[in-house]
Parts: sequence; structure tokens; C-alpha cells
Amino acid sequence: MRKLVELEGVGVWQNNRMSPDIVWVKPASAVFQVHDCSTDNEFGFALESQAGLPVHYFPSEMGLFFDVDTPLDALLAAKHPSAGERLRVTSTFLPYQGDLEDLLTVLQRPDYPDVALLGRVHPVEAEQFGQTLGLRIRVFSEERGMKALGRVDKGLVRSLIATLMDAKGVEAFFAELNGMASAVLWDTRVLFAHFNLQLSDHDRFAADLGLLEHIHDPFLRRFTQAAMDAKIPVLTGGQGLVSGALRLLREACPREN
Repeated sequence: MRKLVELEGVGVWQNNRMSPDIVWVKPASAVFQVHDCSTDNEFGFALESQAGLPVHYFPSEMGLFFDVDTPLDALLAAKHPSAGERLRVTSTFLPYQGDLEDLLTVLQRPDYPDVALLGRVHPVEAEQFGQTLGLRIRVFSEERGMKALGRVDKGLVRSLIATLMDAKGVEAFFAELNGMASAVLWDTRVLFAHFNLQLSDHDRFAADLGLLEHIHDPFLRRFTQAAMDAKIPVLTGGQGLVSGALRLLREACPREN
């Protein structure tokens, strides 16, 4: 971290282009030139466009790249070889009923299994994920930056995956996935934004954990039931599931060449 403190010149240093969680500004007074910024996701863009600061990026390290926003993120972090004992122990108290262990089994198979990545997929991490673990990946990346660019607030989010699901039906859509992939990592927040679902954190987190009885929204309960009934492991979560978690999983499932 010392190198970060000693960065010279003026500018914005952040850990993520589309949705920064750590932003370092020099000079600090530049923040007062930002007058239009409604969320933290927009802050990096606002400092560039409104304060006129050049944008730089922190070193691409796991501690700066993987963001724990949800209970599922904590469960994933606990699987990393460098996870601390307190994190590992605490994660065991989360009421999880999902497919994480089955997913890890798929990722360590030697037969080049197909893994589908849906949502705001990070293209570089997806490529390295597939190459490192010996996977055939099916990637459909859409609406990256939907929060940072204000597309969610403006109702502009459009998802081809959501449109296809709407046309075929939830259960039929998962039946198609069953025949195309051995596992699925799905950033469902794009799907929710497409349908303009106003879901509580409680419902979203319960869905990610597979806790059907705790989900109040009818569509989300039906969607989660279909995901759990799928013949393949399906993990649902936020953007981190198809960006930082891809690196975490490849480091948690080392393979020999």
C-alpha cells in the first residue's frame, strides 16, 4: 500500500473503471468541483468529466479487486487460500443452500467443462478464468457500467438474456442452460434492472443464498426455485460474481498445466 500513498502528480486513482470502490484523489480539493454525482459508482467518472482529472488505476491485486458486497461474496472470499481464520469461521454461520461446492467440483474437472457467465462480465477476467482452469466458457456480457453511467436510474437497462427468458419462460430458459453448460455464474442485477424490479436487499441476498422461504417477490421466488431445480450448479449474485470472483475462484482451484 505504500506505493499507493507515494503516487505523484494530480489525478484520480481507482480500483475499477466501471464501478470503483476505492478512489484516491489528488488534490483532495478537486472533489468540490463535482456537482452532479448521485451514487458512489459514478464518482470516478465525475472526477474525470467534471473536475478534469486524469484517471489511473491501482495495481490489480486481489485485496483491491474483490469487493465483499453480499453474503455470497463473503462465502466466496472464505474459499480463497489467503482467507483468514475469522472469515472462514464466520462464513460457516451463513444459512447457505446454494450450489457453491458443486460449482467448485465442476471447475476442477479435467474434461474442459462449459461454464456460462452472464451479466456484467469482466472480459479480461473471463478469459484468464477459462484459460487457467481449462474451461470452455460461454460469455454473454451486457450492461457493464449500468450504475456508473446512470442507466439504472434512467430506466435504460436492456438485457437480451432477460428478453429471451421472458419469451421462453423461466423454467424453459433454465432447461436450455442445462443442455449448454455444466455450471452458471449469473450477475442477476442486470436481469432485475431490465424488468425494473424494486427488490430489497433482503430478497436479493436471500435469493443468492437459495433461501426460498425468505423471498417475498413472486418473480424472484420463481426464478430462484428454477435456478435451484436446474440439473447444473447455478450461482447468482452481483457484479462481483462475474469479475473479482472469477480471479478468486481460479486461485482457489489451482490446476496443473
